[in-house]
Amino acid sequence: MEVDIDLGSRIKAARKRDKRSQGWLANKLDVCRSSVARWESGETTPTASNLKLLSRIFNENFFAEEGHVRTPMEITNEYKYELANCSSVKEIYKATQQYMANLGIDYFLYMQVFRGDLHQTPKSFIITDIDKEWQIYYAQNNLQANDPVWTHCWNSVLPIYSDDVYKKAVKNNDKAQKKVLEQFWKMGYAFYVSIPIHGPCCMAVFSVTIRSRDQVEMVRNLTPFLSYAGQLLYDNIHRVFGNAHPSNKRPRIRSADRRLMSYLVQGKPIKDIALDFNVSESAIRQRVDRLKVKFNVDNRQELCLQVVAQSVPMQSIFSYEVTSDVYEAHGLRVASKLCYK
Repeated sequence: MEVDIDLGSRIKAARKRDKRSQGWLANKLDVCRSSVARWESGETTPTASNLKLLSRIFNENFFAEEGHVRTPMEITNEYKYELANCSSVKEIYKATQQYMANLGIDYFLYMQVFRGDLHQTPKSFIITDIDKEWQIYYAQNNLQANDPVWTHCWNSVLPIYSDDVYKKAVKNNDKAQKKVLEQFWKMGYAFYVSIPIHGPCCMAVFSVTIRSRDQVEMVRNLTPFLSYAGQLLYDNIHRVFGNAHPSNKRPRIRSADRRLMSYLVQGKPIKDIALDFNVSESAIRQRVDRLKVKFNVDNRQELCLQVVAQSVPMQSIFSYEVTSDVYEAHGLRVASKLCYK
């Protein structure tokens, strides 16, 4: 990670000039004293909001000199620290929107789908600033049923560009998929990249969109940073969800229950879990209900989010492989129930 050692020296010099301690400055900024120490040593860099406060406190401009163009790495590092300070989805949305603006990208879309077995149509979670017109058209015309991005993201870990998606649709002579992309272009969207994120309990897609073909090369060059940003987004959304049900003391979990939760996170059906445990399906549901009470959550989705957020040891959840049958079982069904912002 790149840091600005000179910036740290300037902060330290300003603090000493005003005869202030690190603790005093930390209280003013509502951060830990160790954070101030890391800034001054050049180990880390303050967020944009902290730089604004520092400039106000010491009456000195701590931002980059006029004419300095920040690198994608600098912008992404700033986004990382902004996300770490977010305590709600609304704050995450605003931080992501600002990150896109700083990179020069027009729109973003983030969606995640819980992979666990809920005995109902799984819920989708989405944040986006894409035009309402496209969102409404997409939903009303059921375009998600033929959106080739879903097929790719459920079966791959690699980013994919809209040009490549279209080439595949043409090669396969898939008229339905071609129609989705052609309508997308007709409404003024020139290019996008979609990044799959296969997390422990959810499948997520992070897409960014531009309106001008002049920016295509820029998006391609930014893809490594966007991939990292997508993972940061996934991690912090789950952190916020996990904090929604705080626990002062981590519940003690039996090995059998840990195994059960591992299966739920992997999306294994209750019927198959019951066969593996050699008990009835109702017995498994009762165990799940007891775990919901123990973790103080309302449903299985929140249970698995809480488990992952608290880093309770799981079994083989990171070796989970997404296959076409999972896409059929979850991807298309979920996409037909999207609730847009």
